[in-house]
Amino acid sequence: MTDTKEQQSLRLCHYADFLFVTAAVSLYAAWLTGQIFRDQSLLTAYCFYIPSPCAAGLILVIALYSWRKRYRRICVISLILLALPGLFVFGVENRWTPPDEAHGADKPLRLLHWNIRWGRDGWEGIKAEIRKHKADICILSEVPYQGADGKDYTYLPPKSPVRDIPVRSIAGCLVSDYKSNRIHTMAIFARGELEKGQWFVKSKGVIIYTLTWNYKGKKLNLLAVDLPSGIFVERGPLLNDIVVLIKKNRPDIIVGDFNAPRRSKALSPLPEGFVHAYDAAGQGWSYTWPVPCPVYAIDQCILGRRIVPLQYALNSTGYSDHRQQVLDFYIKEQ
Repeated sequence: MTDTKEQQSLRLCHYADFLFVTAAVSLYAAWLTGQIFRDQSLLTAYCFYIPSPCAAGLILVIALYSWRKRYRRICVISLILLALPGLFVFGVENRWTPPDEAHGADKPLRLLHWNIRWGRDGWEGIKAEIRKHKADICILSEVPYQGADGKDYTYLPPKSPVRDIPVRSIAGCLVSDYKSNRIHTMAIFARGELEKGQWFVKSKGVIIYTLTWNYKGKKLNLLAVDLPSGIFVERGPLLNDIVVLIKKNRPDIIVGDFNAPRRSKALSPLPEGFVHAYDAAGQGWSYTWPVPCPVYAIDQCILGRRIVPLQYALNSTGYSDHRQQVLDFYIKEQ
């Protein structure tokens, strides 16, 4: 006996529902695998990079859809599964209570880090944002090179002939007492003095560089980091290299675009005496990319023992797909 069109349509709907739920459960299983093993290997890293807000949102959609279709059992199971990614979003990866109040003898210093996405969203807006924060030290990622011949030298080694037009343009919007330092596709502007630094890693897409900032008679050792964003690049070994440098050199501040989540295995927990700025003085939605709906906490700021964080804020703008990191802090007397 041949099925009627209504029966065929109903059967197709059931198949579609089954495939939809199966895909969601598979995604949930992959997310859970990533949370257990994190980025121990490239395979588990792919699972780890499934954003918790996306996993929670998809399961919520299934629960609502099942309720509407009167699939009560599926709805109940979905709500049970929702509990774990929901816990990670609201209880593990984000904090909602204000940090403990910090005090210092001097006026607090301000650090700004921002991945400006090669300036694609407007240099004038970027410069206005930098002026607004009045930071004592500003670290920018993804600052393009421009050669005298007009070509883009962003991905060539630092020895390539460049004239750094965007960096000069940015420097022109700051007050006269700022010093600047170009670190390949990163740029640093600071009040006081920036002493010559040292490369630890310098290759395509990887920047690990240390330098000393001297301001008002105090010296801070900074470690600037920019890691590749390619999906086939294994972050674990690079993060392990950074942790080795942290243990060996004990920098005061490690900052940059790590292109790896804050809860990556190498970064959680950190070496003794170091803490993520967000964990110490942050509050609210902790993810930094991609704006306008950030779901990855890939821009990092890590603090050593000498740094007393007052406030750590993440700000979204219309001039980059990364949020700004703004840290107000004191320096402990040694």
